[in-house]
Amino acid sequence: MNSKLTSFVTKKINTLLAWNQVFDLPLQQLRLRTIAQEGGDFSGKCDIEDGRIFDRLRTVRPGAWCDDLTISDESDTENENLSIIHNLMATSGRSNQYILYHRVKGKSDCNKSVFVSLVPYDGESRKRTIGNKPASTKLLSVCSVAAVVPGDFLGIFPGKHRDADRRPSNAIRSPFPGLWLDYSETPGKLSQMRVARSGEMTNVCLAWEGANEIKGEKSFC
Repeated sequence: MNSKLTSFVTKKINTLLAWNQVFDLPLQQLRLRTIAQEGGDFSGKCDIEDGRIFDRLRTVRPGAWCDDLTISDESDTENENLSIIHNLMATSGRSNQYILYHRVKGKSDCNKSVFVSLVPYDGESRKRTIGNKPASTKLLSVCSVAAVVPGDFLGIFPGKHRDADRRPSNAIRSPFPGLWLDYSETPGKLSQMRVARSGEMTNVCLAWEGANEIKGEKSFC
């Protein structure tokens, strides 16, 4: 083998190794996630079973992780007050899991949720300190391994509905006064994104939609 051919082969191998270093983890995640969702598991827990991901989450309990659920505690006083003040009607007749499942089955081209991954990288955190300790430089980015266009569905932002005058910690304001989505206790992939400030330019939009999760049908949201 002459020197030119050897150099050419070496460059190709180095290119393949570089691609593998970038795409190996996301593609592994995609494979495991698809298998899990075909089996009816939409929790997303397979995403954080890899130590490279879970170690960077630090404070997250595996049992709390969820990618497919936004809950209201029916026995909670806040939820009772909320039902009195707001008449929240479902805008979709389908359940969250139905919406997620039929992307895996190829029914909807705009549903890209199965392709959304957590990708580890090293960098400088916007949060300078945690207590008296420097913020970790081992970070996570929420990325898609498929092309995304305006109007695509990237998944369900997990959390718990809260009815409160003041914003709870780690919560997002809803279109309704006093209603918040609190993701401090139920984190998921989308809650790892930085939330844009009001009026800030962003390439991701959080849209609220009430899904009918059966129970009493019609009015249940």
